[in-house]
Amino acid sequence: MKTCPYCKKKVDDDSKFCPFCGRNLTKVTKQAIALSEEETKIKNRIQALANLALIVFFGGLIICDWLLNVLLGAMNISTKGPIYLSCAVYLVAGAIALLAIYQYFLVKKKGIAVENHELVVPLGVLSVIVLVLLINISGVLMG
Repeated sequence: MKTCPYCKKKVDDDSKFCPFCGRNLTKVTKQAIALSEEETKIKNRIQALANLALIVFFGGLIICDWLLNVLLGAMNISTKGPIYLSCAVYLVAGAIALLAIYQYFLVKKKGIAVENHELVVPLGVLSVIVLVLLINISGVLMG
């Protein structure tokens, strides 16, 4: 067994292509390995930004929209404050998701190979954030 220089997984000694990452194992160069490592760092950065946006979003959803609304509602206090706070949190989460999307297109422009499916999570997070933000804004405007 040998190790794929691109994805670092074990492959058969006679393999010409890695069964995990699909890279050619017969023409391995230091430049190709360095480019692969750069691609991995960029993909990890995009994923980390998308995950951070999700964490911020769910933090706002749980703490501001749910917990504070329940507590303040039980005390007959206006719940508009937590709604404004949650809107601010959602804007921050949306900015983080936009940063992940920006990273994706910046990398694509440089010619580094990134797959379209890596854009799904940041776009999904952004669309959910926009939807919940619109629901909160409409709730503030209506009552």
